[in-house]
Order: sequence, then structure tokens, then C-alpha cells
Amino acid sequence: MARRARVTGGSNVRRLLRRLDDNVVASVKREVADFGEATRQDGIKSVASVSKTVARNIEVRKSRDGLTVRVGIITKKARKAAYFSRWVEFGTRPHKIGSGMHPGVQAKPFLIPAFKVNKAFYRPRINAAINRAIRTAARGGTITDPGGGGSSSDE
Repeated sequence: MARRARVTGGSNVRRLLRRLDDNVVASVKREVADFGEATRQDGIKSVASVSKTVARNIEVRKSRDGLTVRVGIITKKARKAAYFSRWVEFGTRPHKIGSGMHPGVQAKPFLIPAFKVNKAFYRPRINAAINRAIRTAARGGTITDPGGGGSSSDE
């Protein structure tokens, strides 16, 4: 008899994938890493003409399990060097400076458009990799027991 399961939500999918054997999930991790790096590269291209400092400090950080990535000005050192990156991304309103007025700065988004473009390209690829991993596990790939009892076949 075939089993059916429905897993919805990012945290539930990650929880399931963490239980699968690393060989089964390797393609998912590779697609997620490629998505992060592509987003970083597009962000750098977008902001390089505006600020070399911001471009130099855009980083990709993978989670320990390799199933999520963060792209942006992440480390404390990078945030200190490129503290103004949020002003570049989102702009500023006119505001007082001392006795005068600053006219504000128009937003020049770089990470959000990079994320949107790469999300459209990588979402189907990541979903296909997840589906392949789940099908492989269902056909006899190994699933790690969350209680730490080793691995077993899920049939």
C-alpha cells in the first residue's frame, strides 16, 4: 500500500529534509547554495556603480544544515563598514541636519530585486530537487531517526 503525506510550510519541509540521508538531500543543498550565490552576484552588480563598499560587503551565509541561506550585509565587521547600505536600498526622507535640511536620498534597491529575479528562477529548481529527494527516500532511501537511533528504511 502506498503512503501519502503532505508537508507544507518551509520549517516543516526543512525538518523532513534534515531527517533524510545527506546523499539524498545533496541536490537540494546545492540548489539552495546556488540561489544564494546568484543573488549575491546580482546584488553586487546592481550596487557596484553606487557603492563599492556595499558591494564588497555583500555575503552569503549557509545554515548548518545547508537548507537555508542568508544574503546581505551580515557580519558585524561588514555592517560597520557598510552601515549605510540600508539607506542605499530603501532611501531616506528629507530630514534636518544641524540647522539645515537634507533633501533625502532616492532608494536604489539592489538586494530585493536580485532576490526576486533569482527566486523566480530557482524556486522551481529547488522544488524539483525537494520532490526528487522525497521520492528517493520513499523508494528506500534512508531516513535518520530523530531520536538518534541510527537510520532505517521508510517503507
